[in-house]
Amino acid sequence: MEPISSNMAAQEERPVAPAGFVLNPLAFSVAVFVVVHVISLCIWRLFVDAKLAVWKYSPQPFGMYLFWGTLVLVFIGFNFGMAGFSAFRQPVWGCITTVATVALAFLCRIFLLMVMAHWTLHLLQWAVLGTVRPALSC
Repeated sequence: MEPISSNMAAQEERPVAPAGFVLNPLAFSVAVFVVVHVISLCIWRLFVDAKLAVWKYSPQPFGMYLFWGTLVLVFIGFNFGMAGFSAFRQPVWGCITTVATVALAFLCRIFLLMVMAHWTLHLLQWAVLGTVRPALSC
């Protein structure tokens, strides 16, 4: 995020020509549409499709990671304003955000399944039996 300047002349200065590959707005929109759909289709075929998927657990794990990834990205974006990532330039910013989102989505799932399931079993044993007995091995 760029700092806001009270100097009007500084705000109106624009570079002469943008650096790098430039597309008009329609071509850029079509390119983003195609790239997102190709990547989505590849991920769908790799993880969810019943015939081609690497794992035959279709579609439960994919939906779970998609849910937690979306939740993590929305949390980072809305609550922190992408504060840790805005120091980087694109495409590094997008790559680091994606890696962090995937890692945190996996960590959330691992935390919920391993830690919370263990303590929930102890809590249920205490509530039903009045004592805490060793948890059953999974």
